Amino acid sequence: MEKKLEDYSERMAYFPSLTRPKILGKDKEFIYFEFIVPKIYLKEVMRDKLPLPVDDMDGGDLDIIIVNKMGWYPVHVGIEEIKRDKDCVYYKAPVPKVFMASKYGIVYRGPREF
Repeated sequence: MEKKLEDYSERMAYFPSLTRPKILGKDKEFIYFEFIVPKIYLKEVMRDKLPLPVDDMDGGDLDIIIVNKMGWYPVHVGIEEIKRDKDCVYYKAPVPKVFMASKYGIVYRGPREF
């Protein structure tokens, strides 16, 4: 029996990424994307400072600009950390293929794909 979007939606949530997520691979049920999350973003989240109002940006604080520029993308449960460097943590997140085929999958398309 083929699964429908409704079969996945209860276990989906938004996950942040500094850049548009890129495809890492696919299987029968999911497309796996790489999400890049700056460590400063994780630090600010832990301090409960998000969302930061635009008024708090002084124009020179790169950390606050990064925190405010994050995108949020719907993913399914099963997110895993795949690596980290001095500035960012990289995650692998599954997105159901039926979600990508639906009208909601548009959030993963780049501007030139329309």
